[in-house]
Amino acid sequence: MKIFLCNMAQTKRKQGLINKRFLLNLKDMKLFKKLWGLSLSKTVLPSYKEYKDILISGIELLKEEREKGSLGRKNGVHILDKISAKNLIVIGDIHGDFSSLTYIINNFDKVNDFFIALGDYIDRGSAKAQVLSLFTLLKLKIENAQKVILLRGNHEPPKGLEPYPHDYPSMLNKLYGQEKGKELYELSRAFFDEMPYAIIIKGLALFLHGGPPTSGLNNNEDQYLGYSKWPPDLYVLEEVLWNDPRDNIDLWAPSPRGAGKLWGKRITEKVLKKIDVKYIIRGHEPAPYGYKVNHGGKVLTLFSRLGEPYSNIKASYILCNNVMMLRENPLKCIKSFS
Repeated sequence: MKIFLCNMAQTKRKQGLINKRFLLNLKDMKLFKKLWGLSLSKTVLPSYKEYKDILISGIELLKEEREKGSLGRKNGVHILDKISAKNLIVIGDIHGDFSSLTYIINNFDKVNDFFIALGDYIDRGSAKAQVLSLFTLLKLKIENAQKVILLRGNHEPPKGLEPYPHDYPSMLNKLYGQEKGKELYELSRAFFDEMPYAIIIKGLALFLHGGPPTSGLNNNEDQYLGYSKWPPDLYVLEEVLWNDPRDNIDLWAPSPRGAGKLWGKRITEKVLKKIDVKYIIRGHEPAPYGYKVNHGGKVLTLFSRLGEPYSNIKASYILCNNVMMLRENPLKCIKSFS
């Protein structure tokens, strides 16, 4: 039996039980969905108006955060001295896996938790699952603005850096019709363009989707990471959203993806020293057990999706109730499920 952390508050509130976490033995995700009523087929798709309204609200919220510097935001990067919460949750790529996303979010406690998502919320999944995934994350952000940061992934693309396949727009057309689907996609792109693309928690980690830029390391930090201006230079976004780590490379090499670069251990060492952090925590790549490490444990990749077209056995995320533990060894905070 595998042990998972679950939050019973919503399900048991009518019975007057206290909102608290407990350990629940579950055999697999099918039992989880049956027990908690989270079957995709039973979840109501947001209406056109509901989806449109929440996208507009998300755009306005992120624009306000950027302009006011909320949560330490400086243009495209959040810079935090510490986590203003007891626990930290970090998720990797979701790609429309609504069941896994809902399972992880079920652990979120708005009083005690800080939630970071590393990007790639759409594409790959069914039409309904893609919309529900992005809608759910938008709702989580809007309702917990000071406790949730949604980072941009390469599947939340800037103009000129669209991934392939990028089936989200066609899925919107399928669900809402061509005219309304087009409008929702344009609003989605406007939301993507307001998203931050990196988080620095001083003394702890750099969080992003792909990887750190391989050039400009002699510049000031704000120029290097592109947060000296808005919008950032496209070449910075390309690397932040598309780069991948490799252990057999010293500095960098071209990427077989056709965008971004492969970066090596020496780049990681320079970046950690420059930004004053211990780790780089990122998404972007599938991993057999939902996570992998590179560069002597200094780079941690999270992949929180299950299902085709990936063949990973497990999905993983971070749930850490002790930031010191994360600083000592992020692997101690990994939670995996299948």
